[in-house]
Amino acid sequence: MDCSCISVFVSAVFINLIPVNDSSDTLILSCIHLPLFLWTVLGFAFAGDRLNDYQKRMDFLRYNGDLIVITTIILISGMALTAMTQGLFSLIGMEIS
Repeated sequence: MDCSCISVFVSAVFINLIPVNDSSDTLILSCIHLPLFLWTVLGFAFAGDRLNDYQKRMDFLRYNGDLIVITTIILISGMALTAMTQGLFSLIGMEIS
């Protein structure tokens, strides 16, 4: 197995083994920091064995930036389509809720 697969598995086991305690913020902090850790693991897997290659690092950051921009455009388009659909159905008098 690859090192990145092992770290994803270990982090999934870790987050599920944290005891739920209302007076502790451990679960909340772990849930906040786990995506950052997994994003770092993905970056190491993307760079491969060339961690000192700055071009691979920039390619990874560029890919993530493009992914964020495209996801935002798709979400905005989906909200606009939903608003138009609800407006058209309210125009003909049908309740779609």
